[in-house]
Amino acid sequence: MEKRGYKNLFGVDFSDVSKKSFKNANIHFSAYDIEHDALPFQRKFDIIIYTDVLEHVPSPQTTLFDIRNNLSRNGKIVFSVPNAGWFLNGFLLSFLPSKLFLSTAFGPWGHTYHFTFYKIKKIAKDLNFKLIELSGGKMKNYVFKTGIKKVFYDIFMMCLTFLSYISPQLFSDHIFGIFQNTSKKPNAGARFEINA
Repeated sequence: MEKRGYKNLFGVDFSDVSKKSFKNANIHFSAYDIEHDALPFQRKFDIIIYTDVLEHVPSPQTTLFDIRNNLSRNGKIVFSVPNAGWFLNGFLLSFLPSKLFLSTAFGPWGHTYHFTFYKIKKIAKDLNFKLIELSGGKMKNYVFKTGIKKVFYDIFMMCLTFLSYISPQLFSDHIFGIFQNTSKKPNAGARFEINA
């Protein structure tokens, strides 16, 4: 983003070690725990980006409720999360649970929350966000790096790419979306996810 000319960029990460990534950049960085800390920057943002972050917190709805105070009037939250509703997850859970490491949603990545397209729509409604975009995405091969398994897996995923355009809820392993702030603020009870 900095290389494309954007200014006033801020970055946060759970670990202070990530500060090294920003060493030669004109980006303000702070170590920040989105579950427990208040955002360390006292300002409003036009865009807040969560790339594969929200699935790691126990209550994404609480995180999104709290960060809303730092969004500008028409600010946007851009996010990506694994799709727990992906058809392969259902197959693995039902017939091959020992192979769940293949799943982007249930694999050994430390995910504490599992998203579906329906769940994202419900969160947007509960928090009075306008859902600007909701789409699926192509899976990357994180598991097989070389050999015949990689070849078969890559062919399998190429076939699924076409199907993901027809029905992303079933055939996309990832969900990409954009929430936009609205003037209608959620009530305080929406901070906690009840009757999920």
